[in-house]
Amino acid sequence: METFVQVSIRLPLAFAVLLVVTHCHTILAQGLDEHFRLGKTYASREQWKEAEEHLRIYRQANPNSAEAVVLHARALINLNQPFDAILELEELLAINPDSVPALKLYATLLYSTFHDSAQAEEVRVRSTKLAPDDVEVWTTLGALYLAKAKYTDAIECYERADRLVPHQPLIMAQLAYSYAKANRPAEATPKFDEALRLNESAPDAVVYLLYADYLLGQDRYPESVSIYTKALSLNPRLADAYYGRASAYLKLKDWKQAEADALAVIREAKTRKDVHILLMRIYRSLNKPESVEEHAALLEKFTAHEQAQQSLSRDLRLSLRTAEPLLRQGQFAEAAKHYEDIVR
Repeated sequence: METFVQVSIRLPLAFAVLLVVTHCHTILAQGLDEHFRLGKTYASREQWKEAEEHLRIYRQANPNSAEAVVLHARALINLNQPFDAILELEELLAINPDSVPALKLYATLLYSTFHDSAQAEEVRVRSTKLAPDDVEVWTTLGALYLAKAKYTDAIECYERADRLVPHQPLIMAQLAYSYAKANRPAEATPKFDEALRLNESAPDAVVYLLYADYLLGQDRYPESVSIYTKALSLNPRLADAYYGRASAYLKLKDWKQAEADALAVIREAKTRKDVHILLMRIYRSLNKPESVEEHAALLEKFTAHEQAQQSLSRDLRLSLRTAEPLLRQGQFAEAAKHYEDIVR
């Protein structure tokens, strides 16, 4: 059997060249596909360094692939490179503004890393219009509205999600919690009851967490302690459950248990600043002024650090947005000035 090279020698030169080029492109495409396959495999195993390397190669050759860009951005986020991730997402969205997977991740970065809740809300609202049957766009927008105390809007989102996926315990608990925050207990209580009943078959710690938070808000402290404990039995690293249970113990004047749970919050979420306010209240009750002062100083430190990080995030994002187009246009000297600002 003749080899590919032997066959090409017998053909007219132009056709032979075309055949060789086509063959090379086929090999290259197969290689790129293998990089993409490996990247997805490593990502599924949360081996983010290896995933990033393979996905980067594929994305560079296929910059319009929403799946590749989003997956590569996830790898970058997990490698603590959120600025690079958001730039790649913005480049994709400039070409394909209707990519819902990219919009979802972009909104998450805007809110969690860049603390831009206004733009995150705008992006998530846009996602609901582009993909009204995607339950995730409604639950994430609902969570954002809850965080911003826009309870009526949160209810609308979770009601929509509940219609899309009926009898899902977590969505039902989120809706019940939204009813409670909007001071609609007549709707919150039966919805929680149904969510808890359905949650028994495949328990989700967050369902119990939301119910415990509801009980805490109703001043039902002993009951809330019991449900927080149930949530922690399912997920012993759930910082919000430790925080809620510490708050309940504080109301019950069980200072030692409150202190232990508050310290557990710090263990599981070191940068969380509201726990220091809680500890200050606990130590005042225990008549420990030195500890009160210690956590007051830590609160001040974390607040200043958070404000500095927000300012830095805005400045870095602006510099990167300015530098990247200049670099692509070959204006290296101008781009270098902005990169120097980033390094400083």
